[in-house]
Amino acid sequence: VVDGFITNSSLIYVKLSRTAEFVNILSPGGFVQPERGAKVFLIDSKDQKELLVETNYLPGLYIAENENFIGLPGETYHIQITTFDQKTYESEPELLDDQTLMDSVYLKLETFEKFAEGTTNIVEIELVQLYANFSFSDRPTNYLFQWHGTYLLDPPFGDRKCYIRE
Repeated sequence: VVDGFITNSSLIYVKLSRTAEFVNILSPGGFVQPERGAKVFLIDSKDQKELLVETNYLPGLYIAENENFIGLPGETYHIQITTFDQKTYESEPELLDDQTLMDSVYLKLETFEKFAEGTTNIVEIELVQLYANFSFSDRPTNYLFQWHGTYLLDPPFGDRKCYIRE
């Protein structure tokens, strides 16, 4: 299994793993075993190679050896993986699109129906929904959105509030 991520920031990684046979699900890691000791290269359209090295803290996670390496929008990249047992795999080139900027963001109080806890009665609750509008290019592509924010958990009992930051 190959899970990778490249951006125009320093967040660049490839996570390698193998699925395990059903009889091995009780082994450490369960169905997914990290692929250790691989050689992983990120290669651009000019055949320039960036070595990704395995981290000491998470087996199977490979990050750019050069901490200053970033992806360039408009450039194409592919990865080349040689596993510990000397099998080589190579991906198709992918274009790193320009950053998509948010046009607007807003909050809206909305009413939803749900089952009352422990019953079959339907009750209405009000929740604040977060909406964001984007303008996308006409090219078919995949977009990843990440949420970084703070939640407030306000339990219905007591006077304690809990803030969770992501």
